[in-house]
Amino acid sequence: MAYEGWSGLCVNKAFDPAKSDEENEDSYYKFAEAQSCVVIKKWIVEYKDHHLINCGHLPSALYGVTWALFKKCNK
Repeated sequence: MAYEGWSGLCVNKAFDPAKSDEENEDSYYKFAEAQSCVVIKKWIVEYKDHHLINCGHLPSALYGVTWALFKKCNK
C-alpha cells in the first residue's frame, strides 16, 4: 500500500492572492485531487513488479489522502 497525505506545503501552487480564503481552500482540495493521478502514475512506475489493485483520493487529512493498493507479482 502506498499513500500520501496532502498538506499546505503540497498544495501551495494552487494559492491565488486574488481569491478569498474559502476559495483558496476549495482550490487546494481540487489541486490535491487532480495531482493524485500524477502521484499514482509515479507509483505505478516505482512498483513495476506489482499489480495495481485499486487506487484513489480520499477527502481525509488536511487536503486529502492519495492511496494505491498493489500486489506483488508472482513470476
